[in-house]
Amino acid sequence: RLTNIYVAPPEPAPPVPLIVKEAAQYLTRIFRVFGLVEGDTDIGFGEQEAGGASREEVLGPVLDTLTAFREKVRTAALAGDVQEVLRVCDVLRDRDLIEVGVRLEDGGAGATGSRWKLDDPETLKRELEQREQERLRREEEKRRQREEKARREAEKAAKARISPADLFRSDVDDDGSPKWGSFGDDGLPLTLANGDAVSKGQTKKLKKLQAAQEKLHAKYLAEKGTAGE
Repeated sequence: RLTNIYVAPPEPAPPVPLIVKEAAQYLTRIFRVFGLVEGDTDIGFGEQEAGGASREEVLGPVLDTLTAFREKVRTAALAGDVQEVLRVCDVLRDRDLIEVGVRLEDGGAGATGSRWKLDDPETLKRELEQREQERLRREEEKRRQREEKARREAEKAAKARISPADLFRSDVDDDGSPKWGSFGDDGLPLTLANGDAVSKGQTKKLKKLQAAQEKLHAKYLAEKGTAGE
């Protein structure tokens, strides 16, 4: 603590290096007594990290990852491929750093830079798998929505080609039998399949459907005529 106070500003004169060195050596000897420092280094923890692994063993995988990343970015940059640079950055975040136990998180809205933290590689891999499954689920949902939209548009286009006078002629009941027995000159049903007359209320509904079909069919004919010009 006294050493920190000594070297911290504001001091009228710079600290004496020899005093700082002797303080660091003293702390190193104390740490060695408690088993926190191995080897015969004078200052600091030397080349050994926790668990006896050397700095090269600890940092090697990360440095290898960053070296490979640099080469990929450099190659893409020289080729002027911005999209490839972005893709390589995503691969670094989502795969390469995960392998060495580093979680890299992009800054949120309005934030600059990214944040990193150490984590268990297996935990990171499970999270990545969950995100991938969620991405695939969303893509599948979008695909179904596109197919449903295309189906509805195809049905609408097919219906638009039907003349209003023929709109009800292909109607069938639940058992597949014809729904109507006879039709007027305008194509509106007059009787049911069993011969009963169509009620006034039902006729009113059928007229509304036919009027809507007239507009839809007229639009189809207009577009068809324009396309044929």
